[in-house]
Amino acid sequence: MNFYLLSIIAFGVFVAILYLKSSEHQRMLYSQKYVRDKVSGTLGFDKFKEKADEMLQRKKELLALIHLDIDPYHDIVDIYGRETADNVLRILGTELNRRVVKGYLTTRQAGDKFFCLVPFTDEETHNNWFDGLSDMVESEVKRICSVSIKLRGDLYVCRAEDSLEDAMVKTVAQLNKKVFHKCCRSFFIINDFEFTTGYNSLSEEVCSALNNKEFTVYFQPQYNIYTNEIVGAEALLRWEHPTRGIILPEVLIPILEDNNQLSKFENFVFEE
Repeated sequence: MNFYLLSIIAFGVFVAILYLKSSEHQRMLYSQKYVRDKVSGTLGFDKFKEKADEMLQRKKELLALIHLDIDPYHDIVDIYGRETADNVLRILGTELNRRVVKGYLTTRQAGDKFFCLVPFTDEETHNNWFDGLSDMVESEVKRICSVSIKLRGDLYVCRAEDSLEDAMVKTVAQLNKKVFHKCCRSFFIINDFEFTTGYNSLSEEVCSALNNKEFTVYFQPQYNIYTNEIVGAEALLRWEHPTRGIILPEVLIPILEDNNQLSKFENFVFEE
């Protein structure tokens, strides 16, 4: 009788230990995914958003949001594969972690898009910071692949009423605008006038763009990985601007929402 009782107790203890270890492992995995980006080593994007919004709400100092990307990142993916591309992201992430002042934030949002929230000092200081970062990253990338990359970026000084989402939309919009205009500079300090005039200009062109049939739908196929057959497609709306090139969704969608234009696309027929 005692033997069976002891066996049941021992088995119960064993199961409890396994459960606790499993739970601890799951919590550790969740924490790593939430806190750190496994590719670049920068802060996880969800954690970055949480902390950045807290810092912007406190408004203890003038903060700047820096947006960075790598050109041409997709060429590295296509030529060398994902592993080499991840190493490029790791180089940039490591340098950002080293160069961003302690107590401030850096993250990789997706792909090669990085954001840093730092105290704003002056234009010369930030330009020098970027020049040093780009020289280091570009030289390190040459060691692992023959694709010559260029680090691009812009900086927006956050206003009192700005949320993180507002600031991110502005930095992405301005960097795209500069690229479309083929400007040779690779780092930009955004001011309110520059952003507002460019944003308002696009807002005013939405109706005429719709009438001029400047919007195009691209269909991205979806594959069944087991049969390698196309089972569907995702429709992607793009604005092919005659002078600015393709306006990306992160710029286009806020403009359409702000101008209550989304409803006009419900019954719009796109020609094949």
